[in-house]
Amino acid sequence: MAFRYNSLPDNSPAVYVRLLGYDTDPKTTCWNTPNGFYVIHYVLSGKGFFNGKPVRKGQGFYIPKDSERVYYSNPDDNWSYFWMAFDGSNIESILSTIGIPNESIIFDMPSFPEFEAFVRQLDNQYPIQESEIQKIYISQNLAKSYFYKVLSLHEQDYVPITNIVSSHALMAEKYILENYDKNIKISDIAHKLNINSKYLYELFNTYFNTSPKQYLNSVRVTQAVELLTNSNLPITQIAVKCGYSDYMQFSRFFKKNVGVSPSDFRRKKS
Repeated sequence: MAFRYNSLPDNSPAVYVRLLGYDTDPKTTCWNTPNGFYVIHYVLSGKGFFNGKPVRKGQGFYIPKDSERVYYSNPDDNWSYFWMAFDGSNIESILSTIGIPNESIIFDMPSFPEFEAFVRQLDNQYPIQESEIQKIYISQNLAKSYFYKVLSLHEQDYVPITNIVSSHALMAEKYILENYDKNIKISDIAHKLNINSKYLYELFNTYFNTSPKQYLNSVRVTQAVELLTNSNLPITQIAVKCGYSDYMQFSRFFKKNVGVSPSDFRRKKS
């Protein structure tokens, strides 16, 4: 697996990008059960099979929500692909505007050289060592910008855009994702990037449609929910992993953002 980005939660029912990634391992680039969201795959190299039909480099396949799917790599020429998983009430109408019907299909991938450059840029965004096991979270607005960027490649009048997101915005997001478990302040981020706090605020409003503080809070909430749901760590340890050495301060923060205390949230999930 080259990269896998998990998006932060989104309250909008219209379009919600859940995951996007680039897979290369033939053992993981296969599936045979339905899933509860829409998925598009773009084959960047090699060959494979989708629902019994061959798929090659330069093609893609679309899987509607809750539909049957069987896809796997050709062992003689293992494939790699970029993929997106998404959901929302507007998805089917959005896809229909670029010629993708609401049925499982294989299609020719448009603007292939430009698409490869786009994926390479994503691959370099948050480098992950082969030995590392971690989830990379990106904002929902950034995930949506990538989603619409990919769909724009299907439009015949598409004009290539080389700078998807400001490098300062990406560096700021990267700093938050790597340091949210520490007692960082927004001024620390601005200082790290050698920019002023006002410009940092403008960057986040432009690219993420939120403030730096709100973005930091959303990352911490997401991590807290993940640990409370899928680990047995004491809540005091979870607080530390989310950047809070004071348990009571963490509890107030969690209740303000989620609506219940961390202990009540864990009890309801168990």
